[in-house]
Amino acid sequence: PFDSRLSSDGQVLAVCGSQFRTNFQNHVLKVINPQTGQELCSLPDPNKGDGEGLSLDAAGRILACRSGAGEATDFFEIPNGRLAGHSNCGVGSLSRAGAWLAYRLGYSNPIVGVRVWRWESPQQSVVLGAGLWEPASPEFSPDGRFIAWGTSDGTVLVTEMTEVFHRMEQLGLGWR
Repeated sequence: PFDSRLSSDGQVLAVCGSQFRTNFQNHVLKVINPQTGQELCSLPDPNKGDGEGLSLDAAGRILACRSGAGEATDFFEIPNGRLAGHSNCGVGSLSRAGAWLAYRLGYSNPIVGVRVWRWESPQQSVVLGAGLWEPASPEFSPDGRFIAWGTSDGTVLVTEMTEVFHRMEQLGLGWR
């Protein structure tokens, strides 16, 4: 398994993968400047992400990587590679500076859709597009104003984050 993510300005490239899916043998998780080839950081064990749970915010400052075969995610500051946080949830996309997180909820979850929440309060979230058939991984726009995702039937949905904030206020979550 292998995955990579590029910052919106093209200055930061995160590469994650391993030779074998079952034991993450020969695991690699590196962050480089693709313009110069300079390695910004290499994240050591035990950060054994499987290469399928990698996200980078648009500015290239926060990297999220699945921490093993489960749904847990570790967050790292780029370029120093310092562990910035941990979540027991999967993460499919980070808004600029990682303020907002989003994740595709598939059929192994009680509800299908795209879950959106603030990094500091994962227990407070809203599910967008609930019940849509097989949502694809969400992505935030580089400026963080929009979130978009698709479905297996070819539908593409784009939502302005101000609408998400409004819905959260309606639900009594009081987010701004």
